[in-house]
Amino acid sequence: RANLTSTADLNGRLFTYAWVGYTGNNPRPVFHTLYYVTLDGYRYQQDSKGLDPNAYALYANAAGFLDNGQPLYKDLRGSDQYVGNIQSGLAAQPAQAPIFFSTPDPSGANAVEVGRVLQSLGIPSTPATPQLLSVGFNGAQGGNQTYVSAGGTFQFSTANTTSYQIVVSRNGTDFDPGNTANATLTGLAPGGANTAFWSGKDNSGTAFPAGNYNFQLIVRNGEIHFPLIDVEGNGNGGPVLTKLNGTPGDHTVFFDDRGYVTRNNVAIGVLNGNL
Repeated sequence: RANLTSTADLNGRLFTYAWVGYTGNNPRPVFHTLYYVTLDGYRYQQDSKGLDPNAYALYANAAGFLDNGQPLYKDLRGSDQYVGNIQSGLAAQPAQAPIFFSTPDPSGANAVEVGRVLQSLGIPSTPATPQLLSVGFNGAQGGNQTYVSAGGTFQFSTANTTSYQIVVSRNGTDFDPGNTANATLTGLAPGGANTAFWSGKDNSGTAFPAGNYNFQLIVRNGEIHFPLIDVEGNGNGGPVLTKLNGTPGDHTVFFDDRGYVTRNNVAIGVLNGNL
């Protein structure tokens, strides 16, 4: 309210950092819309299409689940709803993105009030463009040369970024990060100088044979992860995610529930198989 006696709504002022609900039973599907804003200014709409929890929690952050401080891009596995027995080195990043209950669309009716909130939180009204300024590879043999199974270090400089993805292509044309014959490296990439070590092995743990290989480096901002905590059912699919600002066009929504090996070399499920 504008003052103690006003009855006029100021839509766009109210926000929280986590949405926790309790339906009390199953099946009691949930249909609602929440709005999230990343710390670098990207705005998203999340439409639930029939989540069927008993009790649940929703929130968002820039990296999701972590493996020794870096984005995991996989699921955590536990034996109960508290997931209290996760492997050493794995963790859940705390909630970061403010959640609104009315649209924060920059061209929407709530733009003025939302803008005041974001300004007070130090979140930019317009996202900056991510930039890759330089990139190189330093192999174990020197220069861009290495030995089989020795790998090397990628060095790159960025601005206005939060994360990176490097794919070393086995055939020089396929840069699919999920291809087990390729090598995929991911991590946080704050603006400035960054490094990423490559073991010389592909996504299945097999060494690249001697040869010449191309790589692709992508740097990003606006990345957001939407953990769904203790949601037992989701028969209608979703949630549906809509980006409300930034560059137009389609963008990648990523989900990977395959087994993996952590940075501490601990197997979680079957590598590239069942979790």
